[in-house]
Amino acid sequence: MQLEYRIMSIKHQLGVSCIGWPIVDYRDISEVSKHFLAVKSIVNCLEIPFIPYDWLSRLQVLVEQNEINVYSMHLPKNINGESAAVQNYLFQVIRRAVNMLHIKHLVVHPWDGEAEKGQIVHLMDLPITHIHLRGYSPDLKYARLSKSGDIVDNLIRIVQQKGYAGKFTLEYPYDNYGLAEEGDEILF
Repeated sequence: MQLEYRIMSIKHQLGVSCIGWPIVDYRDISEVSKHFLAVKSIVNCLEIPFIPYDWLSRLQVLVEQNEINVYSMHLPKNINGESAAVQNYLFQVIRRAVNMLHIKHLVVHPWDGEAEKGQIVHLMDLPITHIHLRGYSPDLKYARLSKSGDIVDNLIRIVQQKGYAGKFTLEYPYDNYGLAEEGDEILF
């Protein structure tokens, strides 16, 4: 079984025009919809935050009418701290969102808690996973985690132990990480 991943620096974008989130209250579905429609003429796709279950059908209409193209969705950063019931609910919503909105990438932040309990383990059955290695420390809300290569090594160890054989992209925030160059594909 082979594990393949691609290293990508945040200085480089994926080969598609995406837009993130400005100051938009994404708790408000009408404001989010306005933002989607306002930017659709200047970008090919959207990167969105995690969205509530009851929004899915409303956004699905925009997708099906070719009003928007959702490229990726960021998952909640602190999912590891939630109860098992809440985590299971979130994972169900995530799977529904991937199917209903035709999301191409899930962006997970597995290093905000214990790595062994990270989101990646629960999402390995989904086809494409994009992993931000610039997770957030619970103690320092917006601080970057360590520059150490241990982050990548730990992730590789976990996915190998779980038998994951798919592809994913690791996005890391530092130029000086020596494991691989931008765009390298590494097989295990």
